[in-house]
Parts: sequence; structure tokens; C-alpha cells
Amino acid sequence: MWCDATDYEPVTATLPAAVSSVRGVAFEDLESLSRRVDPDALNAIVDHWTERDIRGRRTMSFPFGDSAVTVHTDGEIVIDPEQPLECDA
Repeated sequence: MWCDATDYEPVTATLPAAVSSVRGVAFEDLESLSRRVDPDALNAIVDHWTERDIRGRRTMSFPFGDSAVTVHTDGEIVIDPEQPLECDA
């Protein structure tokens, strides 16, 4: 999945749908994204990172929907259902 500042919907709107598709589960069966990450903060980070970051490629990872989600500074979002991250929630 790729996300950039010109996308119509913020990453927090598209990420749950993408995880639902990758996992093969109904969107409604996923936990709330806000249980794992602050939605406003995630949108702000993705918007900021896509503004040509000169410090190189950075990532942010968190568990969501029994998957590992990694957001890269270039807008790439990797959803890995095979390697769910552990989290105390």
C-alpha cells in the first residue's frame, strides 16, 4: 500500500480496509485502529514524512488486526500478517 499527501482519504481511513483485505476478514471484525495508534498522530506523521524528508528513510511499526504494520517515510505501508508484532494493550 502507498500513501501520499495527495490521497483523498487519510491513511487512517485506508489502512483498516487494506488490513481487512490482506487478512481476508470483514472490516467490521477488526479492532479499532485507535486501540493501537493515535489516528490523528498517524495521519500527521504520514503527512509530515511525505514532505520530502532529507534525513533518510525512517519507519514506524505497530500491531494492528493481527498483523505487523510498518509505515515508511516514502509513503510505503507494509502489512505483514505473518509477523504480528507483540504489544501490551
